[in-house]
Amino acid sequence: GGNGFESGRSIDQMTDGGYILAGNTNSDNSGNVGSNHGGSDIWVVKLNPAGGIRWQKLLGGNGFESGRSIGQTTDGGFILSGTTDSDNTGDVGPNHGGSDIWVVKLNPSGDIQWQKVLGGSDREESFSIRRTTGGACVLTGTTDSDNSGDVGANHGESDIWVVNLNPAGAILWQKVLGGNGFEYGKSIEQSKDNGYILAGNTDSDNSGDVGSNHGGSDIWVVKLN
Repeated sequence: GGNGFESGRSIDQMTDGGYILAGNTNSDNSGNVGSNHGGSDIWVVKLNPAGGIRWQKLLGGNGFESGRSIGQTTDGGFILSGTTDSDNTGDVGPNHGGSDIWVVKLNPSGDIQWQKVLGGSDREESFSIRRTTGGACVLTGTTDSDNSGDVGANHGESDIWVVNLNPAGAILWQKVLGGNGFEYGKSIEQSKDNGYILAGNTDSDNSGDVGSNHGGSDIWVVKLN
């Protein structure tokens, strides 16, 4: 960390036995932290097997960024997802409105190969991204947007948003899942049949895609083809 606030959100073990982690920081050139772009940046740190820092990168714009999920890719680089409200500043591309999902592909040295800002006219957040077969990736999170930008039709309040990206970061497909209440997608994995399994939470009750609620907010598990 540095002289400000740091939060770790995701860590993954690499093929060399070391680790890659992502979170956020508002420190600036202090302690272990490099130069801040403004507000809170995503902080990516590569550790050796003993926990020593090999390199660290700050990614962001003049607003608020938070890294939520990171994993190693087959080329030895990394794919990460998070949230941004910056707009065409620093490392971040054009904003769609509110906070957007930010997906960044890094090479093995932590340099940006490509970045994509995904969202609609309202708020989006990403909580999980996973590499899939053929170098593609799938992510899940939440959206408040409705038929705007990259986002399809909303079911009511916040919905789960699932996005499948090709190896260059272009959208292959996107799905908005939910009911008349609040849904959040927190974790997603590819299944052995090349579909997807995701987990999140819902307070909807027998509306939209959602079944019967047990009371309050429930866990929602969805299997996709």
